[in-house]
Amino acid sequence: MAFNQTPGAIRFRVTTGPEWKRTEQALRRIDANAADDFRHRLRSGAEELADETRKAVLSIPVTGTKHTGLRGRVAKGVGVKITSAGVQISASMNQQDERNLPAYLDARDGWRHPVFGNKSVWVRQTTGGSWFNEVIQDGQPELERRLTEVWEDAARFIAEAGFGR
Repeated sequence: MAFNQTPGAIRFRVTTGPEWKRTEQALRRIDANAADDFRHRLRSGAEELADETRKAVLSIPVTGTKHTGLRGRVAKGVGVKITSAGVQISASMNQQDERNLPAYLDARDGWRHPVFGNKSVWVRQTTGGSWFNEVIQDGQPELERRLTEVWEDAARFIAEAGFGR
């Protein structure tokens, strides 16, 4: 499991290795529904963690009366992707000029920016903590528990299929 920050996105990736793909393929040979359930349960666990990050970014306090909707746009940019190597939770933005904002919002020391685009008035803004990395780290043990449960159920299903049950 690893965090990755690039221009335009922050990501949490669970890399499972080749045994993940082999297990899914074995399940598909036995029963396509079992393979689909395997992927669905993996996605479900990751989606719950992604939902927690969305809630966290939306709960960042704001001051003043004028707002740009940034927190909502960042929350909409949180996504889950199942890959051949595992699962990835990421936060990215559609607009090129906003691509670094998820990471800036996650930075403990904040960032400096112009006030509503006015380049002659700049402020330092902080969020008071991490809405992505810390939330993912806090949820990581539960996700690991769920992944272990999925693996154990898949192994049990394959073993039972081998005995014709």
